[in-house]
Amino acid sequence: MNRSLTIICFAVLLLLVGLTIETEMHRPEDFTVGKMVVFIGASFLSGAGGLAYCGFAALHAAQRITDPRDRAGWLLVIIPLTLFGACFYLTTKYQNFRKVGKGSLIRDQRQYTLSQFIKLSHEEENRD
Repeated sequence: MNRSLTIICFAVLLLLVGLTIETEMHRPEDFTVGKMVVFIGASFLSGAGGLAYCGFAALHAAQRITDPRDRAGWLLVIIPLTLFGACFYLTTKYQNFRKVGKGSLIRDQRQYTLSQFIKLSHEEENRD
């Protein structure tokens, strides 16, 4: 995710939050079906998008930053400041990782079949 895409996602999420606040219905006379559909859609998209945006930033910071103090500092910026903290991380520190080819999340490289996975889980249960 380059800087411009990071800023665009941030702006879209802020607009969705603003749309959710704007279409909130306080009185019965405010209720219309169209307004309710927009409110529910904007609420869902802003919640799911915010979770994905902030979750990716927090998970990336936890996986890729090796210095414990630096990692804790970034997580203390991302988690309490949510969208703003994630945007700050993704436009600064993440870009440095991306330039050296570490922009993705770390995934387990081992591939298991279902029977191998079940066998491993039974072995772990028997160890305990």
